[in-house]
Amino acid sequence: MTSTAWIVLTAFWFHLSDANCPPGCLCTSDIVNCGSVGMERFPSVLPPTTSTLDISHNRLTWLAPGTFHGLFRLNVLRIAHNQISLLSPAAFHNTSTLHHLDLSSNRLQIVGKHPFQDLLGLEELLLYNNHITHVENNALVGLSNLKKVYLSLNQITDFPFFSIRKHSHPKMVTLDLSSNRITQLPLDDIVLLPLTLRRGLFIHNNSLECDCSTYRIFWHWEKEGYEAVRDFKNEYSCRMFGDPLTSVNFLHSPRFFDNCTIEKMISLISPKADMIVYEGDQVRLDCTAEKRWQSGNPICPDARLRNLPLPNCGQGQDDQRNS
Repeated sequence: MTSTAWIVLTAFWFHLSDANCPPGCLCTSDIVNCGSVGMERFPSVLPPTTSTLDISHNRLTWLAPGTFHGLFRLNVLRIAHNQISLLSPAAFHNTSTLHHLDLSSNRLQIVGKHPFQDLLGLEELLLYNNHITHVENNALVGLSNLKKVYLSLNQITDFPFFSIRKHSHPKMVTLDLSSNRITQLPLDDIVLLPLTLRRGLFIHNNSLECDCSTYRIFWHWEKEGYEAVRDFKNEYSCRMFGDPLTSVNFLHSPRFFDNCTIEKMISLISPKADMIVYEGDQVRLDCTAEKRWQSGNPICPDARLRNLPLPNCGQGQDDQRNS
């Protein structure tokens, strides 16, 4: 292609992009800013070169199927501070290049799978300050590139922690569930989260009930220097007997947890996961960890575990061989 032809083609491309710039918006080479222009409907036409699109502070109420058709370069999408209460299941179809999605400060009530299932490249999802009460079990399934999810300042009462594992979300480092209405934590699921994510699990300012199990895990996280606890230490509180009027701080009121025996907490490394175990509790250890056993007799990884009931793995293996 000659230089003259290239110049003509480039000029035509930019003319086309300029022609597709919605009224009131600012359009550069690959950035479209339509913030605070009183928009009530999503623009029907946008420059095909758009990489960053900002439609925040408008009056949008929903995203229809194929809303972003033709925007094959879209990388950053900001639709915060609108009135969106509904996302079509196919709203983000053909947006696999999207890395950053900001839907904060809208009116969403449920986080389901279908609206986000096409966002295979998504790294950051911002859903804070909506009206969300429920997150479906498979809402984040398939989004293996996710790094940060923000769900704070909603009305969530529980979250499917079991759906997030190292093999399914290997890059995830932040999950913000602070300032919601969670009363109890599924600790068995939480301790199986990837270590990097546990360090970035923000669950302060909830309606947690005071109990030893929750106190122990927060105490352990603080001791280990987890940022989510260290940086918001003053905001980890719980309700005594479920009474909202009787609130105490987990980490500043140790006298309320004198019977929790945190000094005897032990951290075990299982072949499959990290486990938090307390003296006197029963624990099931996986016998595939052959290096932890010697000639049929269980060898305790830590002397402090001697009072725990341990399986006789050698006997089980002998029974299998004799059967």
